[in-house]
Amino acid sequence: NHSNMPPFFARFMIQRFTVSNPSPAYIQAVAQAFKTGFYNGSGSGDRGCMEATIKAVLLHPEARSASLAYDPMYGKLREPLIRLIHVARAFELTSLRTYGWFYFKNLHDTILQAPHASPSVFNFYRPDYAPNGVIADAALNAPEFQIHNDVSALQLSNGLITLLVHGIAGGDIGNIGQRNNIDSVLDFTYEDSISGNTSTLIDHLDLVLCAGRLTSENRASIMTAANTPSLNLTGIDKVKYIAGLIVLTPEFNTLY
Repeated sequence: NHSNMPPFFARFMIQRFTVSNPSPAYIQAVAQAFKTGFYNGSGSGDRGCMEATIKAVLLHPEARSASLAYDPMYGKLREPLIRLIHVARAFELTSLRTYGWFYFKNLHDTILQAPHASPSVFNFYRPDYAPNGVIADAALNAPEFQIHNDVSALQLSNGLITLLVHGIAGGDIGNIGQRNNIDSVLDFTYEDSISGNTSTLIDHLDLVLCAGRLTSENRASIMTAANTPSLNLTGIDKVKYIAGLIVLTPEFNTLY
């Protein structure tokens, strides 16, 4: 019931779900939903109602207006674990283990984030973190950049490619599994069925991985790479190659 609680929690939830630098009006709207338990008529009416609070976060105009994508201060870097699990869910990761486990090994060492492995009660990064350079110079926050560095960024890229090409694998095969075998695999059955048309395949992968936000420039570059004659890409090999390029784009790695 402390008066600071609603805006503090509102800003924290907005940063996790939508943008790193919400406006005062956005924070106020979410804080009001937290206090009253209602957002646009939805909610229980109880203080702290999560239904109302989350709806305010996700449905507020500042979270949904397409025009804001042109604002350089808008958006956020996606958490590394979210990016990895996005790929796993997009292609229905299936466990090959007896008990159906998905064993991503030592992600806290590889991408600096893993389930239930925060190094402290204060999360993996500070809500007011600002990396040196243009972001700090503009007095903006970018919390997820605290665990995004030259090593973790490459480890995540390698982990995404491992997941796409092999599945959950470690040892000499990849960097996200337990040992030299494949614990779980992705299902590219549908993608394989449309792989004969490169443009259709890119459109589909753009939708499931980037919500259709690939820039025309990046799409053209990926199209050119996929149609390189010397690669002679077909079927699932083409699917994995194009998906591997898409997960390296800003459109996959950020929200804006």
